[in-house]
This record gives sequence, structure tokens and C-alpha cells, in this order.
Amino acid sequence: MRISFDLDDTVICHQPHIADERNRVPRLLRWWLNEPLRAGTLELFQQLRQQGHSIGVYTTSYRRKHYIKTLFKCYGLKLDFIINQYDHERRFQERLHKVATKMPQCYDIDFHIDDDKVLESNARNFGFHMVRIKEEDGDYASTVLDAVAKRQERLWEKQIEALKGAVAESN
Repeated sequence: MRISFDLDDTVICHQPHIADERNRVPRLLRWWLNEPLRAGTLELFQQLRQQGHSIGVYTTSYRRKHYIKTLFKCYGLKLDFIINQYDHERRFQERLHKVATKMPQCYDIDFHIDDDKVLESNARNFGFHMVRIKEEDGDYASTVLDAVAKRQERLWEKQIEALKGAVAESN
């Protein structure tokens, strides 16, 4: 699956009561790359990679792609794609008032992880799949892995049904 993560308050957390990963940004770059990743992100990304998923960022922030890519690279994390607010506005420029703040399905994203409560209701209205991470969610990696497993299972069930239908038609 193609999985996207929001940045602010999902992967990047500035709240003092939320644990973060040990800072791996070289000291010379910390003036520029000074945002902490939520604790559990490194292991979560490794597990998703081992399961064969493509991982990226879909954010409403105006951070430059180079900045995002470099920040994650300092932590040893590779991103397969980055969609920022510039991309979103360019794609939906005439219809911005008619679409959700994020439209993962329009970028072939199968599953999105975000903290936004409004986006959670938009997912139902606009037909995309996501899991909402809550601030008090201490082990957000488990929440994500469980939700990804459930979504993957539903996709497999749909594929099996489609195959059964194709076999039935050919007979």
C-alpha cells in the first residue's frame, strides 16, 4: 500500500508531554532542521517497509520538499513521495473550496495517518481511508500498524471477490 503521514502533531510533535525520538540531526544542521519526530516513528517506518509498503508525507504545511526529505534522511528514513500544500493547491486550484484539506485518493494513496479531527469526517465524505492519531495516544505506532493491517485485509478481501467474479464470468 501507499501510506502517507501528516507532519504537524502526527509525526512531528513539539508538545513537551509527547515523547520524541533521539535527535539524529547533525549539530551543524540543527539551526535549520529543529523539529522532533514522535517516539516510535523510526521503528514504525521500518516495520511498514518490511511489510512492503510505500511511505510518504502528505501535509498542509508549506515546508519545502527538500527540507522534509533532509529532515527524515537525518533519521535514516527514506520517503517515497512528498505532497505539500503547494502541490495540493496546484492540483485543486479551481476547486479548493470544494475539496477536503487533503485528498489522498487523488495521489493514489491507499491510507493516510493524521491527527486532524475534521479530516477524519472528510474521509467519510470524500471516500478516502485514514486513521486519526490522538494526542493522548501513547503508542501511536501500534495504532498505525493495527489500522494498516485492517485496511490491508479489506483490500485483500476486495481483490479476492474481484477474482471470484472474474472466474465466475469466464465460466
